[in-house]
Order: sequence, then structure tokens, then C-alpha cells
Amino acid sequence: MFWGRGTMLNTSATTPMTGDVPDAAATSVHLMALVTEAGGGIKLDPTGIQLRALVRTVWANPAGLGDKLAAIPGADLLHGGSAAKALATGTTPFAADYATGQGGLMIPAAVLGFVAATAVPAVLRLARPDTSNSDETTVMVKQYAFEAYPQWAVAHPDKECPDSIDELAEYTTSPPLDSWGHALVAQCGAALPAGAKGIAIHSLGPDGVDGTADDIKSY
Repeated sequence: MFWGRGTMLNTSATTPMTGDVPDAAATSVHLMALVTEAGGGIKLDPTGIQLRALVRTVWANPAGLGDKLAAIPGADLLHGGSAAKALATGTTPFAADYATGQGGLMIPAAVLGFVAATAVPAVLRLARPDTSNSDETTVMVKQYAFEAYPQWAVAHPDKECPDSIDELAEYTTSPPLDSWGHALVAQCGAALPAGAKGIAIHSLGPDGVDGTADDIKSY
């Protein structure tokens, strides 16, 4: 959990830049200056990860003040501009934020930077389906159907089908288990499904249930 308040508009403790300010830097500082309070927390429970976040901006101030603060360019802040000081009066939230200065936002800024660099990519990876196991199983299924079975057939010219898939395992480097630990299924002879030739091999897929959409087939 983290929390902090302050404002990037208080430049009294910073060293002004000289010369031209890159547009990207000015824009970044301007966006950061719009935030005056930030906090967040993470809760882990059996159902997953719960995230809670709080962000307060300059527009949480009395009408009109937020627009005036938002109009201060980022380049002016980097050059040490102090236009915001005159607006930090009375008992407005911004007056308290200005008194706190930039230091109050250092922890939230650091945490948000860390989250942007690590947690966000991790969440995106979780949101995307993991195809690595499926790819490995697809290769295995085809290996059993199109490499192991032809070799077995040459060695057993008097038989149409192996007694079990274990006989085909002798001609591969992998046991007849998919990436989720389920036994591969072999169909041959009268049980051969339409579209398959010689033998059909399939995996039960991630759900371990035969005949569902995630089955991985050689045919």
C-alpha cells in the first residue's frame, strides 16, 4: 500500500533547467502536475488479485482554480516558474498540496513507475492466453501421428493398429502425455475419425475433457 500528496507545481526546491525543454519532457511534467494526491493498495485472496487506487487532480479545487493550475505549461515548471505560488492561498486543497511540495508525491511516483515497468506487463501477459503449452502439445500430437506411427507400422507389417499408444512411445523421445499431464488418445481402425488416415492422435487439452473445443488433434 502507498499514498502521498503534494504538487509538482511547487518548484521552490528544484534546480531550474536552462535552454530549450524537449516537448516530451514538458508534456510529462505537465501531466504529473495535474495529480495532487495518489494512493493504492493490493489485496491477495483465493479469488485472485484485487487492486484499489485513488487519484486526486487539480480539478478537486474550487471552480476555476483547477483550470488555472492546468494552464501552467510543463516547460515553465522545468524552468523554475512559480506562477502556482500565487494560487496557493486560503484553505483550498491546493494550498495544502503546495505546502507539502513535490516531496509528498515522490513515493507514489516511484511506485507508479515501478508498476508501469513491471506489474502492467505482467498483468497483460496474464490477460493474454498462454499458447506455449498448446504449441508443445501440437508438436507432440503430430510427432506421434506422423513420425512414431509410420515407424511402428514398418516394424509391425502384420498389424493395422498398436494395442496401445505406449507402443508408439518407443519411437519418440516424449512420453504419451500432453503439457497438462493428460494421456494422449489414439484412435485407429474402426474407431478412426473422419479426416484421419492411419491413426488419429489427440490431446484432451487444458480442461482434460474429451470432445471439447480445446482438444488438440492430429487431423
